Amino acid sequence: MNCLDGLKTLPNNSIDLAVTSPPYFLNKEYEKGWTYEQYSTLIQNVYHGIQQCLKPGAYFVVNFGDYFYSDIVTGK
Repeated sequence: MNCLDGLKTLPNNSIDLAVTSPPYFLNKEYEKGWTYEQYSTLIQNVYHGIQQCLKPGAYFVVNFGDYFYSDIVTGK
């Protein structure tokens, strides 16, 4: 099941917190062949589906990047 189909199974106003790390459109193997329009439409549809599931006052966290400076975090 893909995420869009999965979101349709969740009741509206039922989620307190949603966290996602979407594809970054950086030509990774699973993104090959996508156009920017396809990517943009996918992201918009997913975000709309999540919005429908969120309770009023809920949080939606999006991770755009997976790089950090380890020496800042670990002190090394």
